[in-house]
Amino acid sequence: MNVIVSVLGKDHPGIIAAITTALAKENVNVLEVTQSIFKGNFTMMISAALPDGADFATIRDRLQTAGSAIGVEVQMQREELFSAMHSL
Repeated sequence: MNVIVSVLGKDHPGIIAAITTALAKENVNVLEVTQSIFKGNFTMMISAALPDGADFATIRDRLQTAGSAIGVEVQMQREELFSAMHSL
């Protein structure tokens, strides 16, 4: 299953490392990444593929926990839901 992970918060060192480490621990394959910093605010979007049989809710919760530990908000959505919500 493909997912979209969004990360938002005040910029500081270690955000990318923490989130990608959490993904790697779950054997999630990162497909695409975009990130930017605007007036001290960090944003990152990740397109990723969950491994076969992975539990979506467990991975989402672990990513949110990793984000909370470093002071950023992390959301994960199924790619088809994300695409439907952002199409005209």
